[in-house]
Amino acid sequence: MIARIVIGAVSAFALSPSSQAEVHRVGHDAQIHQFTSIQAALDASQDGDLIRVGPGDFEPFVLVNK
Repeated sequence: MIARIVIGAVSAFALSPSSQAEVHRVGHDAQIHQFTSIQAALDASQDGDLIRVGPGDFEPFVLVNK
């Protein structure tokens, strides 16, 4: 249940991707994901970027300070 809450919170902050937006992928498979934590993807993101979270268990708290 915690993972669903975190994913919902992250989705609320993700803006629609624009032509210059980047997609940051979070997950446990290093071959297809850039980040292993949602916080790291948030820290690397800019306005308009999209954060996609793959299946798995992640830290239940993130800090959005943008």
